[in-house]
Amino acid sequence: MSRRRAYSDLGCADARIAQSVHPSLQVSNFARWLVKTYLLAPWIPSMGTRQIGRAPFDIDGSGKVDLRTGAVEALEAGANVARG
Repeated sequence: MSRRRAYSDLGCADARIAQSVHPSLQVSNFARWLVKTYLLAPWIPSMGTRQIGRAPFDIDGSGKVDLRTGAVEALEAGANVARG
């Protein structure tokens, strides 16, 4: 949505898209979610997050994933590449 919304209009916007959002993504208390996800989930995995839908790298659904990358040395990657 490119149109800006006032804070008071967010409830209406949320109600309009609520049926298309997965129930586990609708967090009622953000502080409780933070504690559950980052403090409790490392010891109690059932309190952690779960993947909803397919993984982003699972493109064709065949189950084969190619995670190879090009041959790049650590000092030549990203912003550290030599400029000539």
